[in-house]
Amino acid sequence: MEREEYIFETIVDGIIIMDRNGYIKFANKGTEKILGLKRSEIIGRTCNELPCKITTLEGEPLSLEALPFYQAIRTSKPVFDRELSIERIDGSRAITSVNAAPFTDESGEITGIVISLRDISERKQAEEALKKSEKQLRDITSVLGEGVYVLDKEGHLTFMNPEAERLLGWTEVELYGKDVHEAIHYQRADGTRFHAEECPVLEVINSGGIYRTDDDVFIRKDGSMFPVAYVTTPIMENGQVVASVTTFQDITERKRAERLRDALNDINSAVNSTLEFDEIMKRVVVEACEAIVCETTAIAMREGDRWVVRYAHGFAQEIIGVKLTDEEAPHLMLAARTNKPVAINDAYNDKRVDREVMAKYGVRSTLIAPLVVKENVIGVLSFNYRSSFAFKEVEVDFARKLGLALSLAIENARLYAGQQRIADTLQDALLTKPQKIEGIDFSYLYRATTDISRVGGDFYDVIELEHDRVGMVVGDVSGHGLEAATLTALVKSTIRAYAYDNSSPAIIMAKTNEAIIKASAPELFITAFFGTLDTKSGVLTYCSAGHPPAIVKRKTSKAFFLTTNSPAVGAFRGLTYLDNQETLKKGDALIIYTDGVIEARCSNEFFGDERLIKLIDGLKPTSAKEIPQAIFNEVADCTGGILSDDVAILAVRLEGD
Repeated sequence: MEREEYIFETIVDGIIIMDRNGYIKFANKGTEKILGLKRSEIIGRTCNELPCKITTLEGEPLSLEALPFYQAIRTSKPVFDRELSIERIDGSRAITSVNAAPFTDESGEITGIVISLRDISERKQAEEALKKSEKQLRDITSVLGEGVYVLDKEGHLTFMNPEAERLLGWTEVELYGKDVHEAIHYQRADGTRFHAEECPVLEVINSGGIYRTDDDVFIRKDGSMFPVAYVTTPIMENGQVVASVTTFQDITERKRAERLRDALNDINSAVNSTLEFDEIMKRVVVEACEAIVCETTAIAMREGDRWVVRYAHGFAQEIIGVKLTDEEAPHLMLAARTNKPVAINDAYNDKRVDREVMAKYGVRSTLIAPLVVKENVIGVLSFNYRSSFAFKEVEVDFARKLGLALSLAIENARLYAGQQRIADTLQDALLTKPQKIEGIDFSYLYRATTDISRVGGDFYDVIELEHDRVGMVVGDVSGHGLEAATLTALVKSTIRAYAYDNSSPAIIMAKTNEAIIKASAPELFITAFFGTLDTKSGVLTYCSAGHPPAIVKRKTSKAFFLTTNSPAVGAFRGLTYLDNQETLKKGDALIIYTDGVIEARCSNEFFGDERLIKLIDGLKPTSAKEIPQAIFNEVADCTGGILSDDVAILAVRLEGD
């Protein structure tokens, strides 16, 4: 036995040899250290007679039968990895892992037991610390609003918090030790395969870098996909990556809010691009339906004591014109009374609606936004589903903002319509001319760039004066709409009034300039041509105030431009205006026009003076009635029918052979 005992002395673990009666026959140095006793205090005693105390890890005393030695004797089988606590006589404690195995003689009889003791105190402390740390991690992450999961170096799950379980539909137990990429990250947003070699989460484990994104998707256990924002960070030990931790959020609502915000901006741009009421409403019901991804939309206007459906999308055409009382549509009245959106998630179980009416039109869920103009509800916009739908704050906020934007667009459209009626009346008055004046043949043409700017600043006038004279005016006021039309009326009236005083065109322009400066905004100005033609002598006296040069078309020779040497009207006080003269012969024509003719865009260039003079020069001797239309036809052909500015043309021909 001496040889074996020598070997046992070299072993760090404690080694004890007992006889079959439980008396200790041998104990090595490792045993002394673990038990805190000298060998003389150990050998010759049973376990119960040792000065130290052997207990469970919880400190409970052990009966003789529960000791590994007696279990090995009783069963004739080894006992492995029993964890026991040794309370030493100095009060210290050692946690040990105990193995016990019987040995026999040649006849097979058990003659004793060999016991090994390993001090695992440090390991148990580390395990306890780890358990405490894991508990703290679970306690902290369990209250986070973000999902958290941890991967080992192979990309297998080692931890997942409750929020991650909720978002992904997997439990930690189900995914523990599994390949997380193949469980939750195997597809891109477009549905294509996302291979592990391309996965940025796994790349963090390889590179040691940090990866963050708000443009990715995870896949739930049921196969559904949701957008996520996440950050993956490596876990380092001794400079080496040993794991990674990923925190993530479901950003479905954020993405929906961003999409609705962008859609709202697009709709605002669309409705603000037109002032036509009907066009605004038709565009809104379509684009709003697509934005919020509902099944039907409608706009009902308040007409008297009824709600009348005037615009709809997704409904049968028969819905247009349907009239509802407040009793039939109490939810519409609620939105009008509170001036706030009203969300009905399930119309079949909500007392705020008439269930029969909702069922009749196939509406199960509806979101109503009031349309308010000058503090009066003029209508409502509704978003509808045929099944129950839980409207969230993001949809309610979208409906509220769209209702406000649409209300403003409606008000602007109504204001525009009112201005349009006034301006139309003004424009009709401005463009009304005498049918016939003795001694001349004349014709005029006016075209606006668009229907919206149909009331522009271009004007013309033909004035029958005394002593066989005729006054002719063509002008262009900067701007469009009511303000331009109002100033146009003022300019035209002023020139006409002074023309009856028999003053020269230059004097009339000077007086008009002073009058306009007093009456108009400083940023507005006018270019104008005013001339008087003596129908007997053919003498034309004129003043061209910053206006494109008029053209004389001789009956028997080439056309030419007249002089323009006076400033625009309304720019500055005290300006000097000059008269010029030209004599027209019988059959000669005078063509006056606005800059919409020569500045019309033909591909990459303007229509221009040269093209115009060449066109007029090439016209065969003709009546004045055909000249404006011939010029406009050429401009329209050159521009493809798209005008960049209003066009006004006046042609006057001195009658005679």
